[in-house]
Amino acid sequence: MFVRDFKPIRRRGLERLAHARWGEGRSIWATDAGDRELVVESVEVGEEDLVSGTAVARPDTGPGGIYARLEELGRKSVHFGEEVRSRMPSGDEAERRALPTGGPVMLIARTAFDAAGVAVEVNNMVLDSSAYVLEFAFDA
Repeated sequence: MFVRDFKPIRRRGLERLAHARWGEGRSIWATDAGDRELVVESVEVGEEDLVSGTAVARPDTGPGGIYARLEELGRKSVHFGEEVRSRMPSGDEAERRALPTGGPVMLIARTAFDAAGVAVEVNNMVLDSSAYVLEFAFDA
């Protein structure tokens, strides 16, 4: 028998993307992590004219992250959409992330939109499904 100390990472969908979080210079990852240190394996930024040569294209975008930088550029994110899927990891993903055998990954595709409805960010994430609980709270 194996017993594992498990404290899931609660990914609070609405709370983590609120302007009150990143607008005050906090990372949206910090909302998820609490007192844990999360490790981001790789970040790839594809530049379009909007962010070319700005802090958005840097690995460390500074306090408040990408959304604070976009707001400074006059492109504040006011609406987010996320799609969540799951699948089995590729051999490379399982090895690099040291995933448990037979466990799926979650694929989260997030798009951030400015007030004009223009997409200002597309973020594709691959998460270890055994480590996360997706949590959504909203009024009826």
